[in-house]
Formats: sequence, C-alpha cells, structure tokens
Amino acid sequence: MSENILSEAQSACNELITALEIKKVICIEDEGGVTTDDLVILQQELTDEQLKIIMPEIGEKVPVDVEIRNATFRKAIDGIDKLRKNEVITKIFDTTDQKDGTNQNDQHSLHILKELINENILEVITFDEWGKRSDELIAASKTNKILFLFDQDLSKGGGKPEEGISLIASLLSSEDTNSFLCGLLTHTVKPDEQYEKWETLSKAHGIERDRFLVVPKLYLQENPSVFARMLKLIALSPLFTKLKKCVSEIVKNSTDDALSKMDQISIDDFEHIVFHIPEKEGLWEPDMLFRLFSLYHRQKSMILANGTDDLETISKELRSLSRIPVLGKNESAGLSWNIQKDELYDLGEHINKYHLPIELGDIFEKTGSDSVKKYILLMQPCDLIIRSNGKRSPEPEIFILAEIEKYKESPYQERLPYFGDRTDGEYGVNFKRLHYIKPYVIDLCAFNEDGLSKINLEKECKDTIRPQWINRYKYIVDEMRKKIGKIDSCKINDDDSADIKQIKSKLKKEVFPLILNEGIFKCNVDVSDGNFIIKYNCRRLKRYSRQRSTSLLMSLSSCMSRPGFDVDFGIAREECKQ
Repeated sequence: MSENILSEAQSACNELITALEIKKVICIEDEGGVTTDDLVILQQELTDEQLKIIMPEIGEKVPVDVEIRNATFRKAIDGIDKLRKNEVITKIFDTTDQKDGTNQNDQHSLHILKELINENILEVITFDEWGKRSDELIAASKTNKILFLFDQDLSKGGGKPEEGISLIASLLSSEDTNSFLCGLLTHTVKPDEQYEKWETLSKAHGIERDRFLVVPKLYLQENPSVFARMLKLIALSPLFTKLKKCVSEIVKNSTDDALSKMDQISIDDFEHIVFHIPEKEGLWEPDMLFRLFSLYHRQKSMILANGTDDLETISKELRSLSRIPVLGKNESAGLSWNIQKDELYDLGEHINKYHLPIELGDIFEKTGSDSVKKYILLMQPCDLIIRSNGKRSPEPEIFILAEIEKYKESPYQERLPYFGDRTDGEYGVNFKRLHYIKPYVIDLCAFNEDGLSKINLEKECKDTIRPQWINRYKYIVDEMRKKIGKIDSCKINDDDSADIKQIKSKLKKEVFPLILNEGIFKCNVDVSDGNFIIKYNCRRLKRYSRQRSTSLLMSLSSCMSRPGFDVDFGIAREECKQ
C-alpha cells in the first residue's frame, strides 16, 4: 500500500470525524495492537532479501542463526522513530499476509485503523473491558458523540463468534440511540458480499438496516480509502433514517388528504369522469380513479414537503456530509443500478399476467428458435388504444417493430439504457432495421398470461379481461376467419373417410401457416381434438417507460425524415477505394 493512499484516507477520515463532531471512536476487538514480539515472529516469514528491502537498518547481512536474527531485528525496530516503525509494520504485513481475499489478520487491520484515526480519538478495548465500561461509555456518548466499531468475532476475548452484531442489537434497542453511531468491523464479510450480509444480519437480529453498517476489514488492508467511505456511510445512516421517516409521514398525510378529496367528488362527476369518458376513449375505469388519486396526492405532497422545516433541516445536514470527498470506491454493486432498471421497465410477468393493453414501448422476443432477437413497438400511443367496439381509430394496417441490438455509435441507433443485465454492456434500438407486422399478431400477447402470441379460435375470451379487449378478441377471430377463408370451411365430418379426414387435417396444418405467417414471426397451427390453435413465435417480454419510449418514437421520426443530399463531387480517392 502506498503512502499516498494511506495519507488520502487519513485526511478523509479526519475530515469526517470533525464534520460529525465525533469526540471518540471506540473499537471493541478481541486482540490488542501490534507488539514488538508480534513483529519478531512475523519477520521470520520473510526471506533475507525481503527483510533487507523492508528494513535496511538491520544491516547488509542478515544473520543465519534464528536467535541472533531475532535479536538483531528487535534492536533495529526499537531504535527507529514512530513514523518509520509504522512504515515497516505496514510493509511486513503487506508481504506476509494472505493474498486470496480472505485475510483475517486482525492485528494488521487494527494497525491501519490506528494510522487512519488520530490516537487522541481512537481507543481500542477488549471484549472484557467493554463488559466493565459499556455503561460508562454509553453515558458519555450523551454529551460527546461516540462511534462504536465492533469486531464480529470476539471468541478469542471470551465472547462468541457473532458477539459483535449481538452487542450492536443490544445497544440499538435502548431508548436513546441518537447519541452514538455503530459499525460492524469484521473479516467475516468480504467486500463483494457486503450488502447481502448486511441485509441478512439486519433481519436475523431485528435491527433497522439504516441504524448500523457492515464494514469488511479487508478494506483497511487493501484500500483504506474505501474504509473512509464506509465511515461516511455510518454517519449518514441515522440521518437517512430520519429523512425517510419524515418523508413517510408526508406520504401518509398526503394519502389521507387525497382520499378525502376523492370522497368529495359528486356522484354525477364521478360517473362522468370514471365511466363515461373511459367508455368513449377505450380506457379502463379504475385507471381514472388512480389518476385522480395521483393528482390530489402529488399536490398535497408538494405543499407538505415544502412547508416542513424538519425535511430541509435533515436534508441540509445530509447535504453537508455527502459533499465531503472520499476517494474509495465500494466494490459492492449496491442496488442503484437495479432500481433505475425497475423505474424504466415493467416486467412481462406483470403486464402479461393482468392482460394489460398493448402500448408504445412494449418489447417482444422471438420464441422457439435459436434467435435471441428482441424488438420494441414504436407507434403513436393514441393509435394503439382499443375503443369500446374492439377496434382502433383508425385501424392501422401494420405495427412498426424496431430491432434491439448491442449498441454502437451510429446516427441510426438510439441507446436503450439498462436493458439487459448489468454485465451485458449497452443496448440500442436500430432505426434502420424496422419490421412491419399485422396488429393482431402483437395483440394476441395481451390475452395470455405468459405473453405468448396465440389464440384458440374455438374458444371464447375470458370475461375477466377489460371489455374493449373482449370485443378485440372477437374482432381478431373474425379477421383470422376471413384470412383463412374457404380452406377453413373444410371441416372434418364424422362421415368422412379416414383418408379424407387425414387430408383435411394435413391441409389445414400445412397451408394455414403459409397464409398466416407474418414477416419475422412464423405461425404454427394445431387443429386436433376440437381445437383450432394459432400460435406465433412471439412473446411480450417487458415494457419500456412511456416517457423514454416517446423519445424513441420522436428519434425514429427524425431518422426517417432526414434529408438526402446529392453525393459530393469532392470525395477523396482514398475513400472510394475503401
């Protein structure tokens, strides 16, 4: 570890402790600090060359005899000043520690902690000392803010392997917990599992997750700047709890107010807004109720949020702490990426299960083949709404699907952020790879809970689906019957011979798909056992947000309306050869 990294981490820790007005940092460990005897034992793991590089003070020649080597090292380490001694200790630990990401050397971690936090503030005590002094320290925290850092495994000091989190749970169960901060400093958690273990420990011990933080000790040994960042998060957590509770209260009050205002709507206005308008426009009545509620809720939330002094007071304090720079980057991914993805996409298991209508931004994929291609529906929203008669107004001849592919810089591509998994890289929508599909192929996805494009012409639509879509189902059946025409009239009769039945069945199975195939989506027909199932290799996968999808539609329009100029006479010869 470089001196520069350590120095930056020291600076960040000191600034945070000052800003937070922390007067004491109490670290409860099952081992003490590094003694000269500890160093004498550790240096035995070094080769002669390593020892000479780390500590040239030992002389040009390292003694062969172990006892003489130990005595020479002890004399040399005792003869250097504190700054140089700390440098030697760090280098010895760096050289002798495990390098497999599971380093459990508490002495090394404790040594670096003492480097990061001023010795006038930091106090390291054993589990036994905590038992004797806990009441005194908790009482002291009421006048001077204290940060408690508990080692998880205190078994060497007489505690249990999970004693640290138990002590935190006990501390935070007391009535007054606003005068101190808590962190679990442990080698039992690796950086890449920090958030997962934090959540698990929180639930297992009944502690609010925002009241403490889990900090892997490996940060101290490998990247102390990240430890400084964790120290910052420990400080922010209680304030975030206050902020969320304050916002929660505003949300509850706004909810009550919105419900009260909805109750005040007259039955005449209620019927007009919630039933007459949706019937005319092809909307679902409960959606209008939720829209009304959202209107009143948003208005009241804005008034309460801007008129609540506590909200701004807490935000101001959080803002000042959040601005303190720390260089460390947490290795754990956290939830922010997935939260943003959830905001941008509605999952198919939701929109399909509840038979939500086809909308701008619906994303489809091919099924039953090796193809992994996916497509997004880009149509003007009003042109997609099904009216009460089961038709669109006007009824479009085709739907436009744009292909989704890996993103590359191009005037014909628009980014589709957060589309795949985090490790997949970026995706984009290609406006030069458009596919034109009959609307019914896409509409069929809305009738099936698995999102597949399929229909049984011999069965009625479920009556639990929205009324206009029940009429749409009838419309699609009629359109498909017209499309297959006279061939559909070749019904298999009981008095037909076996050969005739086989011919009619084969005719339908082989000819219908040829008639019903739609561009990129192929049709499969099953006419057995009284069924007439038409199925396309298409499934609705998810839905992109309305706002972002509208932006894509505008970009598509811009791309398709771009001007075309005559080719330049002055194109370089080299470009023509490429």
